Amino acid sequence: MPLRSCPLTVTGGDRPPSAPGIPAQPSGADSSAAAAEGGPFGDITTLTTRLLNAPVAFVARETAPSSRWPNIRIAVSGARIAGRYRLVDRLPDTVPAERTHGSQLWTAADDVLARRVAVRILPPGFTRAGEVLAAAGAASRLSDPRLARIFDACDGDDGAYIITEWPSGDHLADLLAAGPLSCAQAAVLIAEAAGALATAHAAGLSHRCLTPRSLLWNATTGVKIIGLGIDAALAGVPASDDQGLADTHGLARLLYAALTAHWPGRHGH
Repeated sequence: MPLRSCPLTVTGGDRPPSAPGIPAQPSGADSSAAAAEGGPFGDITTLTTRLLNAPVAFVARETAPSSRWPNIRIAVSGARIAGRYRLVDRLPDTVPAERTHGSQLWTAADDVLARRVAVRILPPGFTRAGEVLAAAGAASRLSDPRLARIFDACDGDDGAYIITEWPSGDHLADLLAAGPLSCAQAAVLIAEAAGALATAHAAGLSHRCLTPRSLLWNATTGVKIIGLGIDAALAGVPASDDQGLADTHGLARLLYAALTAHWPGRHGH
């Protein structure tokens, strides 16, 4: 998806969900493939043990708009972006709050195609806007149904935005508000997530910023991962020679969280 340069024109404590409806075990081919390759987890026990003391900064709070970018306050419910995306609800961010740098994540209604989307709004002057938009362009080339699709990315003098699929389902963070998952449920979630990330790795891409809000579950459609590459660029997480290593660690953290209802590190999920 080529990056377009265009103006950013703007006009105009829930209860935890009930049973997530996760199947008891991985199905047929996915299960066999995982077993044949040693599973998507590797030595998951060792990984999770090593990660328990890792300083993971995931804080479930919003950061006030920075005075450096006062125009970020134009993002209000009911406002329109590019004449077609009507902002609906501000979302808890998939990126640790202290690393969003004034960007905002919203659900929006696409009034042209009558669908729900997510809008990532970057403030004017955001120094990593080019990296974030480039990551969106790279992720848009993937077609795995377990990875949230990228619909549009646009840059302009007043800021930039990214339009992505917003799948229906429950965030892992919300599911865990009701307590830990069973071992079988956790295995299904992480196995599907690992399969989706394997597709990205094969294309030379990685997530590198997995949190419990990066993973959604829908009883009908299964797992969906959001923020591939984009969240890492937004948070300033550098690329590495081993792109899959950060995601392996991220999957270990997610598995630990699914089994304990606690995000490993100094902060909760």
